[in-house]
Amino acid sequence: MRIPPYRHPGDLLMNTILRAGALTAEYHDGILRHIRYGAHEILTRVYFAVRDRHWGTLPATLSNVELDSRDRTFRLSFDADYHHDEIHFLARVTIEGHASGQIGWSVVGRALSSFLKNRIGLCVLHPAALAGSPCRVEQNRRHWHSGEFPLFVSPHQPFLEISAIRHQVSEGVEAEVRFSGDVFEMEDQRNWTDASYKTYSTPLRLPFPAQIQEGASIQQSVTLSLLPSGLPLPEESAPAPALIRVHSTGGAPLPSLGTSLGATLHKPEGMVSERLRPLHFSYLHAEIDFRRRQGDRQLAAASRASAAARLPLEIALLLTRAGEEELKIAAAAARNWKLNVCRWLILPTATKATTQEWMIAARRILGGSAPLIAGAPGYFADLNRNRIDPILADGFSFSANPQVHAIDNDTLMVNAPGAAGAIACAQEFGAGKSVHLSPITLRPRTAPPDPRQRTSLAAIFSLVHLRTLALAGAASATYYELTGNNGLVSENGEEVFPLWHLFRELAEFSTGEVLPTTSSLAPSIDAVAIRDGLRTRLWLVNWNEDERSTAIDATNLGILKSIHANGVNLPIADSIPIPPRSWATVDFENQPPDQAPDIEA
Repeated sequence: MRIPPYRHPGDLLMNTILRAGALTAEYHDGILRHIRYGAHEILTRVYFAVRDRHWGTLPATLSNVELDSRDRTFRLSFDADYHHDEIHFLARVTIEGHASGQIGWSVVGRALSSFLKNRIGLCVLHPAALAGSPCRVEQNRRHWHSGEFPLFVSPHQPFLEISAIRHQVSEGVEAEVRFSGDVFEMEDQRNWTDASYKTYSTPLRLPFPAQIQEGASIQQSVTLSLLPSGLPLPEESAPAPALIRVHSTGGAPLPSLGTSLGATLHKPEGMVSERLRPLHFSYLHAEIDFRRRQGDRQLAAASRASAAARLPLEIALLLTRAGEEELKIAAAAARNWKLNVCRWLILPTATKATTQEWMIAARRILGGSAPLIAGAPGYFADLNRNRIDPILADGFSFSANPQVHAIDNDTLMVNAPGAAGAIACAQEFGAGKSVHLSPITLRPRTAPPDPRQRTSLAAIFSLVHLRTLALAGAASATYYELTGNNGLVSENGEEVFPLWHLFRELAEFSTGEVLPTTSSLAPSIDAVAIRDGLRTRLWLVNWNEDERSTAIDATNLGILKSIHANGVNLPIADSIPIPPRSWATVDFENQPPDQAPDIEA
């Protein structure tokens, strides 16, 4: 997948709250997000997308932005210019909110060049929190059918030929989304570890990429309506600090954590070795790509790295059609060099995911000295669509990143918990076998490095992501590369990124239990709690662009001992400040309930 370089759209209106009767929405960069009725999120976002022939999503440059916002109505319009390589497409977008509780999107677009595209059109995201919820779908503008948002991740489109879809928002309140201008269908985006169900056009049954000629035009519309029309406004409380609650039951152990050696497989030495040691990782991930040939040399480099770090290896074998010989090379290396292998990931490159034949060959050649994991070198979608008999594998693996479909900060926040559905689905079709996420990256591995890798945004994404993996029951997680633009530290180890500081903090609780948490202002204010023996640490996460404060309901955790943010020890107070787009830590010391005083924050 080729993704264009990141460009800020240059929008003139940022984080504007719009109202349409009883509905509220956030406008940012040409997109309406988090459309809610009171506290109930109805749609995660609605947006117009241009996808190139490699499924890259083009950024838009916005101009002529006009907004007329009244008490409970609004009208927003702008031009969106999509221009990258041979693609040039201009769209006029109009969004209108009505006092009846209805929002309508209308798009008229024209190709200013001839190009190949996979998709052009409006996209609607329902939140993954609807998993298992009933809905009704109108197909071909004629027939209504009852269904549900898939509980387990649907390998293929759960609904086709959609003209409208309804679901219950709260007791006595429904939301209907109606589509026109093309043929729409829904896909389960949890296949790519996104936290949403996407309804889009044009259907995938049609050939792609398709040629669009210069001068060709499209016209589409989407309408969201609250039913019944004209609902009274939900009660609104005065703005208040977030309240974080920590639950002392329902916890789960942290998955085994590792990091990747990257394509170079350089052994940690010098400053890099010094940076690795305090992170207390359980293993190093080494990808042996036989398409690059010299697999024996790659294995030798991985062996040297393992010995230098004194850590076992998770070895991903990317096999070609000559895979049997390549498996023999790996087996010989393990035997001759006494490789310390914690598991083998069997990942054929000629198929989307591990087949039955490859697992049988791996078992015959590699034996049972280390677990043999079936998986997909790409996304969970490939594993989900190409399932094998779980008796053949010791576990299942897939890679993950939050930016398959969009690259903005809100996408990082929304998709941080997105892997939960994929893990549950893999456990279901895998008969309870272990699930391994490896590797986890901030952007697709074929994309250019993300400059946010070096910022605290990557760290707070990783915090919420790790909590999700733990509570979902993942066995292991490989986060990023050790060094470089996709790593935890710079290439030579001289510069450490916020990710390194985060994993150093987590290392103190490597044998701990992740506790469930809730936040009154999730997901923009969130929390991760880990208990290890008598100690509990709470990481408070702030996705906002300004400092926010939160109160904590955690009397069950014992005495609040200290609060830290940005390396500074903060005074204990009723309200704890969290730096913008960063995190703060709160440490507790457990005591028997009859000895624990009231918490001070």
